[in-house]
Amino acid sequence: ILNSPTEQDVAPSGTFNVLSISIDGCKWSDDLTSIENTKGITYIGKMISEFNYSVIHVQGDLNLASHNALYNSDHHSFRTTISEDRWHQNGLDTLSDYSWADFTRIKWEWWEDQAKATKGFTFMRVRVEEGVYIDMINLHTEIAAASPADSIARLWNIQQIASFIDSHSAGNAVIVFGNTNSLYTGVKDNIYLLTARNGLTDAWVQAIGGTAPRSGGNSLQCPKGVPPDISCEAMDKVL
Repeated sequence: ILNSPTEQDVAPSGTFNVLSISIDGCKWSDDLTSIENTKGITYIGKMISEFNYSVIHVQGDLNLASHNALYNSDHHSFRTTISEDRWHQNGLDTLSDYSWADFTRIKWEWWEDQAKATKGFTFMRVRVEEGVYIDMINLHTEIAAASPADSIARLWNIQQIASFIDSHSAGNAVIVFGNTNSLYTGVKDNIYLLTARNGLTDAWVQAIGGTAPRSGGNSLQCPKGVPPDISCEAMDKVL
């Protein structure tokens, strides 16, 4: 059971940075001696430490070997733990410079079975200063596929997040970041609900001028690999 919204202190201004990253492209292997299976994850762990990201939300962390490789190469002080039962692990983890309270894993009310993993979202109340907390949500919605069942499930996933924020974070600062599998231009997507209903601000939308792409408009989806600039839209979002 989560605590009621936290009474916040007035803190001096400050900055921190966040990152959302999916690592589900790794092979399914528990061979901890397999360098080929884990060298990419080891590199990621080193880079997120080197670039001093304050809070990192990870999706697709379903493999014990790659999970250990990530954590062994990272230096953040606070990190969530992975379930020993990988078949019922939602693949969501967080590495942070800040401590937190009220951490919980929540299943989607509507989801399609994918790779035997129960996707969902996590909630934590992150303490950034004495008496100052930010509610942070890590999510991985249903896959962005053409299947009607996938599309419906994804709509309900975002709806569930919006309702959760209404009921658990009213009056609190909130940051949602993770793999939404959604695009503003997608006619079957409702990612705009988090801005219109919950009053969140999309960091990418602000970076491109403050106006979100129109639903049904030309897709701006980023190509595979490193985007050439910030004008393309990624499904990983920070709001």
